Amino acid sequence: MATKSSIALKDGKVSYLYEAYLYEGRGDTMILLHSMGVHSWSWQPVIPLLARRFVIYGLDMLGHGDSDKPPRDYKISDFAANVIEFMDRVKVRQAHIVGNSIGAIVGTEMAAAYPDRVRTLTLVGGPARGKAEFRESWAQSASQYDEKGLRKPRTMEDLKGNFTKPTQELLDKMNESMVKAGAWSKKTMEALLDYDLPERFPLIKCPTLILFGERDTALRQKEQEMLRLIKGSKLVVMPNAGHLPQIDDPPAFVKAVEGFVAAASPAAGATARGS
Repeated sequence: MATKSSIALKDGKVSYLYEAYLYEGRGDTMILLHSMGVHSWSWQPVIPLLARRFVIYGLDMLGHGDSDKPPRDYKISDFAANVIEFMDRVKVRQAHIVGNSIGAIVGTEMAAAYPDRVRTLTLVGGPARGKAEFRESWAQSASQYDEKGLRKPRTMEDLKGNFTKPTQELLDKMNESMVKAGAWSKKTMEALLDYDLPERFPLIKCPTLILFGERDTALRQKEQEMLRLIKGSKLVVMPNAGHLPQIDDPPAFVKAVEGFVAAASPAAGATARGS
């Protein structure tokens, strides 16, 4: 069962879920990065399954979950540098990065700016937007925040657009996450306004999986452009899944990720954690 721990970094404490069924010191490391306003709980359905082959770290990115809120506003490059600092502290030289939504954007920046630290990259529900498109999206979503910069509670109707199996328990969990993030949900959105994803995609050199739920209508618009810009990337579209496919269909999600990593990195699971 995954355990919750934390570690102090330059800009504050980072909390994370850790699980590994392999003997300590063996197995590739996989780092899971959550979507905006959520935190590591969104990976709980798949962590036990992935931990059969990998050493798993599910981070609460700074500003989210049980992690501290940085003393300054963050850019996407800051989020990426923070994950690299985390890897340094836990003595992981290279990892498989799996990012969902904003986590996919942070993973993109990691692969572009720190190519020797990312073994494979899985972009889950990740957009392919440039600055102008992010600004247009922000203009459309600004009304979702109150005058204090806090995300207004989601409704069951909101969930129906992102999940194939919306439940009251899931709705409560999403809203609890937004409360924990506080103004950092909006701050993270604002960090995208000066970030141009299509400019970063060609810099990715590691094996890359582009993974969407077929019902992820909000973001699944430019997968073909992503395939074109990220050389050698692969696309998987999961049926009966939305923006967080790891919650909608955990076994199918794990099968897709494990199959991709095994094909891209045949030695996965057989190398030392710090290698």
